[in-house]
Amino acid sequence: MDKSLSNRIPIDLNSITKKDQTQSSFHIFKKFVFYISDDYEKAIRDIIFKSISLGYGVVYNKISSLTTHIITPTNKDNFLNNAKFNVVSKPFIVNHHWIIDSLNQKTLLNCDNYLPVSILEFENQKVSNENSLNIRINSYIFKGKTFLIIKDSYSKDEYEDIFEKIKSNSGEIIIETMVIDKLKEKKPTYIIINDASNRLTDIINKKESYQLVISHRYIDKCISDNKIICMEDTQFIHLLPLSYKIPLHDFSLLTIHFYQLKRNELIILEHVVELLGAQCNLSKKTTHIICNEITDSQREKFKNKYNENILFVNSEWIIDCLINARHSKEDRYLI
Repeated sequence: MDKSLSNRIPIDLNSITKKDQTQSSFHIFKKFVFYISDDYEKAIRDIIFKSISLGYGVVYNKISSLTTHIITPTNKDNFLNNAKFNVVSKPFIVNHHWIIDSLNQKTLLNCDNYLPVSILEFENQKVSNENSLNIRINSYIFKGKTFLIIKDSYSKDEYEDIFEKIKSNSGEIIIETMVIDKLKEKKPTYIIINDASNRLTDIINKKESYQLVISHRYIDKCISDNKIICMEDTQFIHLLPLSYKIPLHDFSLLTIHFYQLKRNELIILEHVVELLGAQCNLSKKTTHIICNEITDSQREKFKNKYNENILFVNSEWIIDCLINARHSKEDRYLI
């Protein structure tokens, strides 16, 4: 459970004097019977127990027809479905803050403002509290955006790096869990998954229409550009997760130069080439020149000045390599 919870409970039990306890307004829990959920750690349960006792409430270790209030941080539906309840005796189900706030203000507050969160939200809050305390906010790029990181597709260090980048730029992390409150489930807008994950196809097939499945490269790109990237723009194909690991082995031997391409096409292809592991350069080591058209005189100039074995191919060649995860034969794409 959330080990920082006891430090966040806004009450000093020792500050309440005997004089305070004798005031009738302080007997706010009198005639109430409480059950404290096992979801709390012992130290926190003890604080809640003492708080209820200060308000003259009674705590039973089992739920019965006498129970008037159940204190729980999550899992509300399980308690609502308890067979012991009926329409008349169904208790209020609230989180511990209702006890603390009511005790501090010496009046019974509205229970509807203290409903337990879903299991998914509770786990998310727990992990966020444990991991975000020392994270410095650098910007608000991801403010209002929710992200789910497919944890098992990354190493521990990779996951923590992505987590920190999102949190430090004001994003919200939704924690992946096998137990989901279907009624209150908070779904992420962005799903981040690593290349070559065996879950990629399943994630893509099951995602909602408003959700984007993206690579961790998307986070880096947004941060470097200091804005949210619109993935409807095809120039960002390199920010999508791939079904294979990169870079491709044989691409490390290639050096590629782009000649007279339109700016948007050039930006896309430069990213793709670097993603696959080749170098972008014009030198004696250049192996390929990507262009859409070239004259014989220009071709001879490149061969004579740089490398007589340079291959001239159109831009579809590099896209074919990206899609098929291999060094595609140049024959079909020669110019």
